[in-house]
Amino acid sequence: RMTFVGPQNHVVMEFVGGPLLCLENHSRIKVVVFSVGSTSYSDFEAYLRLLSEHCGHVGLDELDSADLPGSSQAFSMQCGLWDRADIRMTFVGPDHEPSPWDPLQAHRVPLAVLGVCHSPSNPELMSVWEGFLQEVQSSAQWRATLAVHFLAFDTPESARSTLKGAPVGVTLHLLPSPTSDYEGSMAGIRSLRRLLCAELIRGIEQLVVS
Repeated sequence: RMTFVGPQNHVVMEFVGGPLLCLENHSRIKVVVFSVGSTSYSDFEAYLRLLSEHCGHVGLDELDSADLPGSSQAFSMQCGLWDRADIRMTFVGPDHEPSPWDPLQAHRVPLAVLGVCHSPSNPELMSVWEGFLQEVQSSAQWRATLAVHFLAFDTPESARSTLKGAPVGVTLHLLPSPTSDYEGSMAGIRSLRRLLCAELIRGIEQLVVS
């Protein structure tokens, strides 16, 4: 809480601390996460919590030159700051409503969109994934984001065979169930967050130099 007091102890302005007044929030990148297909709300909440816990704070020392091909290093770090810097992300659900203030405050503008899906509840996984991409690309709000990814959890082998030729590991990520194969799902999450961070760095870099 900050209180500004004028002459004769009159309060002229008062701010009560909250999420919008936290300076740390202004350094976070906003990522919108959608529940895609016939994914239950409980599954969606579990996936959103998983992303928030394991992708909300990513050290740049996880990345290497192979993750940033062709980078002009607009954000070149000196004195070893690259090894100590990090990217912080806030994952919000589909109930996020844009504000008219968003264009004036960069931290309010979502820079990435993720779709999450419970594969066993969506037998036609290919069409669900394609529908998600079409919806993002047809939206004036989301098609300008710097990164778009689709995460399919608990994907059975029968569905994997139908996805041959799809960009698995690029924009489409097939992850095991966190409850039955936690280590396998964590490996997929680590791969995703490296790719997501690299895309965000390259995209922001292009915004800076353009």
